[in-house]
Amino acid sequence: MLAQSYISPGHTVYLFPPVILLFQDRDNGEIRLWDTEGNSIGQPLTGHDSPVTSVEFSPDGKYLVSSSADQTIRLWDTKGKSIGKPLTGHGGEIKSVVFSPDGKYLVSGSTDQTIRLWDTKDKYLVSGSSDQNSSGGNWQEWLNIACNRLIGHPVLVAPETVFAKGSEMIEMAESACQTCKNLVWDETQNAQFLVNQGWIIAVTGNIEVANTKFQEAQKLSPNIHVPTSAQVRRWAAEYHFNQGKKLAKDAKMPEALAAYNKAQNIDPSWKISAYDWSKLCWYGSLYGYPNKVMQACEKSVELEPDNEEFRDNRGVAKALTGDTQGAIKDFQAFIKSTNVEPWRKQRQGWIDDLKVGKNPFTKEVTERLLRESAGISEN
Repeated sequence: MLAQSYISPGHTVYLFPPVILLFQDRDNGEIRLWDTEGNSIGQPLTGHDSPVTSVEFSPDGKYLVSSSADQTIRLWDTKGKSIGKPLTGHGGEIKSVVFSPDGKYLVSGSTDQTIRLWDTKDKYLVSGSSDQNSSGGNWQEWLNIACNRLIGHPVLVAPETVFAKGSEMIEMAESACQTCKNLVWDETQNAQFLVNQGWIIAVTGNIEVANTKFQEAQKLSPNIHVPTSAQVRRWAAEYHFNQGKKLAKDAKMPEALAAYNKAQNIDPSWKISAYDWSKLCWYGSLYGYPNKVMQACEKSVELEPDNEEFRDNRGVAKALTGDTQGAIKDFQAFIKSTNVEPWRKQRQGWIDDLKVGKNPFTKEVTERLLRESAGISEN
């Protein structure tokens, strides 16, 4: 474990067995290495033109990195040999630099008010700069970074979900995707991109196209993991179910019911709750589609026959479709189940109207019930 101890102003000691490091952040900013017996290791590490501000060992203890007021970062081995050219890009004194836990990257902070990420293998700036003074890297390396970062991003995987239909950005994204396929990604990466596309397509309900993508991926990379057909059906079913809920909210009841049924046809194991069926029954009835949603009403009661609220909702649908006796039975069951007097009085009024052949659900009443359901006060 790395230990740190301040021994005097301008001096810092770091311990990383079996090496002791002493660096001086004033004057010429030399960095010196010592073993735990007090023997100097090699020559002082020189190269910075200004005071050294930070030093850290790599997680494996094989390398160290230093930052300086000269606006550079330098990598060294533990024998004191400089590795590659100094990393440049900051526009102010670099106050601190650290390795990532896996040792693959460096993170630096500067008085230029930026934090920058560096690749330790190829010695180039990964992110944090928009200037032209960053050291290292060429267009192929930058392209590799961009493509590998975007391999799972909707901008490339499904640009139509990010940009407006017909947007030039969709065409640009598709062109960029083709560039990554041709110049950067190997077969395994291209296969993974197809899997990513297949997943997006599956969760938007298109099973056939999604499975085609997965099959293409396996042709490129036979060992790549692809979702099972059951998973694909599950995703598609969930999509159509959620679409049904949105359609119901927009008072598009026939379409909502069709979406619910499609979800269950795609994946019979997909269980739509009694609550969701009952909500569709209630709103569908009040929006003027009692016949269309009667199936939903029956399913909710079938799933939870002892839930009197679901029977109450079905009673509204039955009243609006002319099943007077069925509606009265459902409302009577609800009255027995609740102690809320205003609700009991309201349902009894509906029953009294039905018994004399009167429709209690006038336009005014249904609109008021919808407002109450939405939490809108009548006051």
